[in-house]
Amino acid sequence: MQEASFSKTLDSILDETGLGNQCLQLELTESMLMDDSNTLISLLNSWVERGIQLSIDDFGTGYSNLGYLHRFPIQSIKIDQSFVRPMLEESEKRKIVETIIHLAHRLDMTAIAEGIELPEHLKILQSLNCEKGQGYLFSTPLNTQDTQALLLQHFSNIQSEIAVA
Repeated sequence: MQEASFSKTLDSILDETGLGNQCLQLELTESMLMDDSNTLISLLNSWVERGIQLSIDDFGTGYSNLGYLHRFPIQSIKIDQSFVRPMLEESEKRKIVETIIHLAHRLDMTAIAEGIELPEHLKILQSLNCEKGQGYLFSTPLNTQDTQALLLQHFSNIQSEIAVA
């Protein structure tokens, strides 16, 4: 059974890295959730009970069966970049982004936008109350060493601000 093997691998990685369960967010595709089996639901619930966050990745680009949103213990919806990037020029894309954010909030989920590349993207998403985002505006993809350096720099800046205050 693949689920059991993945769970064992997940446990090993968490033990090896010392990462707290609450710091981990697994991204699930819409197609993965089409397996509406009790086994999958039990597995996902067991991860959530351990504090692991679950997110639907690339929302709106797959099956888009809204019926599964209430069956699975999902905490966030990731808005695909194919809607976010063109929303400055295409009002229809902006309306889709706005609708997905509203849907997430109505279901007590967090909205996460992918593909934020321009300050204008960020401004629109903030005006729509999108809680989180990712994209080249913030950083290009980083390897482990560069990520650690970025985090250390960020935390040292915060500590300096606290010391001054």
